[in-house]
Amino acid sequence: IPDGAWGSDSGYSEKPGDAKDVGGAYHLTEMFHPLESLETMEQILSLPWHDLHDPRWVAPIEDRSREIQREGFVSTMGLECSVFESSWYLRGMETLFMDLIEGNGIGDWLLDRMRDRSMVSARAFARAGGDLIRLGDDVGTQRGMMMSVPFWREHLKPRLAAIIDAAKGGFRNAPFIQYHSDGDVSDIVDDLVEIGVDILNPVQPECMPIDEVAPRWKDRIAFCGMIGTQTTMPFGSPNDVREAVGNCERWIHEGARMIVSPTHVLEPDVPWENVVALAEAVGRIDPSGAASPAARAADPAR
Repeated sequence: IPDGAWGSDSGYSEKPGDAKDVGGAYHLTEMFHPLESLETMEQILSLPWHDLHDPRWVAPIEDRSREIQREGFVSTMGLECSVFESSWYLRGMETLFMDLIEGNGIGDWLLDRMRDRSMVSARAFARAGGDLIRLGDDVGTQRGMMMSVPFWREHLKPRLAAIIDAAKGGFRNAPFIQYHSDGDVSDIVDDLVEIGVDILNPVQPECMPIDEVAPRWKDRIAFCGMIGTQTTMPFGSPNDVREAVGNCERWIHEGARMIVSPTHVLEPDVPWENVVALAEAVGRIDPSGAASPAARAADPAR
């Protein structure tokens, strides 16, 4: 592990990117994959993997969820990097793909391990009465899927479905399931609906415009995001931000269910006035449709 790097609780390590390259974008890091050089299943199995069924692993999940609800808040659990990303963080993306193509057992074992870890966590959260679980793996680029749909259906869909079943099966008030992937994942939205995803995030306008997504799926899945962090937020005007929120509200009035928010982290180059415009515009959304966005814009008292 190089100087300046830190280890994650999932086992991989990373260090901050060079400031001259990434500026203040703190989440753009250089990643190191500790299992990349291993060649056999024997090597993988010899590592000190922790016991997923140790009650100490899930006790903090249940305790914190109940504490959040006692404080009067909605409890959400972040389980992004549910299967695929956690696996390639450890193994390296190209190496993991080669594992799965060659069928050497290593890739499947890692995917199963991350599936089981997420299942145990999701079940504990649901048992505690949690409200929403955020699952996700980045499987899209802005030109479409980063892998073929048959490949995704073979290796990732069944494992994601198992996690959702663990969260929803047998619980009277099962948590909502949000699924995150950046990029254009239009080709698998129907599959996500089929296995029980309730909310799609982030609905990135640069490649999945809400005017195309909402007519197709608004009656089957809810949407989160829609306000572009590559376009509108850094490079638009406050009025552009308000118009983007107003378009979301128009779809809400058409029956779409939405969490209107930025599609990703707001980077340091986003003008503060755009952040304020976003917060104020979202705060003025009227889900009942009692007044149009234009009418409210003309009446500051509203």
